Amino acid sequence: MLDELEEAVFSKQDALKKQEELLKDERRTIKDEHRTLKSEAQNAKRELHRARAELSTYKKTTKAELQKLREENEDLQYDKLCLQVEMPESSPLPRQVEASALVPAVDQDGAEQADATTRYLDVVRRMDAVRSQLQTELRTANKKLLDTETRLASALQRSEQATAKETELRELAIANEQLNDVKARLRAAEAAALVSQERMAQMSKMKDDSDAATRLAEGTANELRALLASHTCDTLPVRPPLETAQEGPHVTLTHPGSSVCCESCAAAEREKSDLQSQIRDARAQLATQEETITVLRVENADLQAIIRDTRSMLSQATTDLEAEKRTHAATSALLATVMDSGRNR
Repeated sequence: MLDELEEAVFSKQDALKKQEELLKDERRTIKDEHRTLKSEAQNAKRELHRARAELSTYKKTTKAELQKLREENEDLQYDKLCLQVEMPESSPLPRQVEASALVPAVDQDGAEQADATTRYLDVVRRMDAVRSQLQTELRTANKKLLDTETRLASALQRSEQATAKETELRELAIANEQLNDVKARLRAAEAAALVSQERMAQMSKMKDDSDAATRLAEGTANELRALLASHTCDTLPVRPPLETAQEGPHVTLTHPGSSVCCESCAAAEREKSDLQSQIRDARAQLATQEETITVLRVENADLQAIIRDTRSMLSQATTDLEAEKRTHAATSALLATVMDSGRNR
């Protein structure tokens, strides 16, 4: 029974060592995953800064193009004013002008007057065409700018929502799985500790029973010694001991100095020898049980250490999860700020 118990204890120790190695490997895996999540968060921040820089560059470029168009429009307006100044004051520059109203009131011959009128009408038509073209280009540019800004804002918003949703779901799933694994390992370690404590209690009870049996055996041996001492006589033996021993196994023991056989003394001697053998066996068993109890105590201490490490790992995993949630919230707020600033501009 003791051999089976020792074998079970050693098997349990090997299983616990393997479980501890697995816990260490899983702890390293959790730390690696945590570093990976941090790296992904940093990459997301860098992507955000890059998107902000691209948006700023695009707005600056668009603003420069609009400024260039405005300057060209102002130059054309200035050229038009110059043409108006060069023309007679009685000839305004409406957008749509009758040919008879555009004739300068000057005293010229018919050919010169017709030539001046033709040139003036040609200038007016070209000015109207340029102005219409500029207005069309300006409207097209404004529309294109608004459409680009709208599409960019929509794309950024969709990307933000998709990335945030995917990241949140992935992080929550990983964190939930890690927490469940850690809790399961913690429950298993606590159950193993309870089993070890129960086994140690059983071994302690067995030790107490062995101590009681040892004390009982020692008391019985003392009683037998007293009984043997009480049967001792002062008479001389009838026959010599050698002659008695030579008569064979049927010879019984006698008290010294007496011819009366004392079978009870022989039985007491045999019982005494048996009890001494039992005492030796009980002491050997007691030593073995004490060694087993020591091993169980060491095993219990190892289990307690594993439980403390597992609880610490669970607390660290919870802290890392909260930190990742805060980082995700900060990134989402930063993206929202960028989108708001882009729409305001």
